[in-house]
Amino acid sequence: MKASGVDNGILSFSFNQDASLLGLGTKEGTRWYRTDPFEKYRENTDDAAVLAMHYNTDLVAQVGAAETATSSQRAVRMLNYGLTPNKEITKKHFEKAVLDVKLNADRVVVVLEESIHIYSLAEMKLLHTIEGIPGNIDGVCSLPGLKRRTAESANLLAYPFEKKEVHGNVHLFDVINLRAGVVIEAHSSRIRCLAFNDGGTMLATASAKGTVIRVFRTPSGEKLFELRRGLATNATIFSMAFDMTSSLLCVSSNHPTIHIFKLETAVVPPPAEDASAWSASALFSAAIETASSMLPTPVSDMWTQTRSFAQISLPDAGNPNLCAICGGGPDPVHVLVATSEGILYKYALDREEGGECERMIRYPLCSSATDLIKLSASEAAEAAQVEAATEAAAVAPEREPRGGGAAAPRVATDRSVAPAPPRDEEDDASGDDQRERSSSPTD
Repeated sequence: MKASGVDNGILSFSFNQDASLLGLGTKEGTRWYRTDPFEKYRENTDDAAVLAMHYNTDLVAQVGAAETATSSQRAVRMLNYGLTPNKEITKKHFEKAVLDVKLNADRVVVVLEESIHIYSLAEMKLLHTIEGIPGNIDGVCSLPGLKRRTAESANLLAYPFEKKEVHGNVHLFDVINLRAGVVIEAHSSRIRCLAFNDGGTMLATASAKGTVIRVFRTPSGEKLFELRRGLATNATIFSMAFDMTSSLLCVSSNHPTIHIFKLETAVVPPPAEDASAWSASALFSAAIETASSMLPTPVSDMWTQTRSFAQISLPDAGNPNLCAICGGGPDPVHVLVATSEGILYKYALDREEGGECERMIRYPLCSSATDLIKLSASEAAEAAQVEAATEAAAVAPEREPRGGGAAAPRVATDRSVAPAPPRDEEDDASGDDQRERSSSPTD
């Protein structure tokens, strides 16, 4: 992901396929971090506007940030840091700027604004070029990681295909057999973000409006889930990430709230001959289905769309960030959030209860981030001192002023610590506290 909005020298940041590594491209060079336990284990002086890692190996695809012979936005360098002294394996040049690069065990995908180039990983041989892609100015695409390959895994490429009259379509392409797949009519507005699960059997899509996230089965294109991030306020979706079991989906945006959805299929039992065989949940589901069918489509969609079961409140909002879900099974589940401010956050997720995720720790990725964390810690300490002084004053007995009369009014303490930005107001609306909204709920 390309960084923007903060002048701290960071150009890009990205996780590898299982988020065990984090790569950071800066104007001064490139750094790699292990995320558990956190440590910096490699750095060099090569800038990187795009950085793609190959699992936990020494193989890296890198795109420069300048227009020089050694750092070009129109060239992809395949590097192997296990080789000395010459780490560059090959270099591919293009007529226009490279917007993104995706890697997995079989393929290298290079994304330009109007074309996508597919290479074999083993030989870096060009296998196929998809041309005539209109309007993909952000280089949106997705390729599954295939870290845990199974018989059902599918090595597919997903990319948007925008036209003046048609928006929101996603094309699938089989990068092994080099043939086009189905076209998914995912949204009614421009595609902003795409993300496969690890096995390539599920695809999450988000539009430029960012209110609704949809999950499709691939390669068939069948819609599986419809997830609502917000009711009315549009958002720019920065990233989406499945966990390794494809049971959770994390979504981050330019709003301070990160949403985590449970991907569970509600199964309603078929009608029984004996009415007493219907459970309360089945009757409720049937009532909702009947009621929603009588409403206009946008309103009925809101009734059936799933809301997030867990949330993360970031201290700052607006700048690009990247999320990932780690752990699972016998291990605790964590959510990692890397931000363009140069901070890596780690949150604990209760996959059963959900709710607000607890921040465990944060790691600075650059010197300016270290200063931010120190400043935040000092502000928190100052706020705690003010809180303690206020509570002590409330407990202390009030003295009568000299000459009798009523006690002097207590003056409220002026705290100089700026409060954290509020969570998305649409995320906090529930039950009787929901506000009336005039915006259309469609995406």
